[in-house]
Amino acid sequence: MQQDFVEGASLKHDNPMMQTMLRAQRNEITEHQIYAKLTQSTSDPHNRHVLERIAADEMRHYELWRTLTHQEVNPDRLLYWRYVIIAWVFGLTFSIKHMERGEASAKHDYAALGVSLPTASMIAREEEEHERALIAMLDEERLKYVGSVVLGLNDASPSPCISRPRASGSRTGRRRPCRTM
Repeated sequence: MQQDFVEGASLKHDNPMMQTMLRAQRNEITEHQIYAKLTQSTSDPHNRHVLERIAADEMRHYELWRTLTHQEVNPDRLLYWRYVIIAWVFGLTFSIKHMERGEASAKHDYAALGVSLPTASMIAREEEEHERALIAMLDEERLKYVGSVVLGLNDASPSPCISRPRASGSRTGRRRPCRTM
C-alpha cells in the first residue's frame, strides 16, 4: 500500500514512511561524520577533495531530511567508530569498499520513498554520483598499489651488472661496469 506524501506535510512518528525518512536522515548524518573523519586520514589532495565534497553533500542531504521530518537525529556512533577503526587498521580503501556494501539498504529506502517524494529521488541520484567518485578514487589507489608492486618486483630482480661467483678464491658480488652493446 503506497502512501502519497506531499513535501511539507507532517507525518506521525510511528508512520512507516516517517520511520524510513528518519533512518535515511540518520544514515546521512552518520556518513557525513565518517567521510569528514576519513578526510583527515588521507594525504592525497585529490582524495581529500573527493571526500570533503561527499561529506558536504551528506550534510546537505541530512538537512533536506531534517526539513521534511522536523526532527534532529543523532549519528549512529557505533557505525561511525566501526568505519573509523576499519580505516585505521586496514586503510582508507578497505574502509570505503566496506561502506559500499552497506549502501544496498539505503538504495532500497530511497527507491521506496522516491515514488512519493521527489527529494528522495534527487538524493538517490547524488548517492550514485558519490559511489562513482569513490570507485574512481579507489581505482586510482589500486593503480598506485599495482605500480608500487611492479616497482618493487623490479628492485628485487637481479641486476645484470652484479658479477656471479667465479672460481674459488675470487671475490663475489662486486659490481662491474655494465657493458652496453
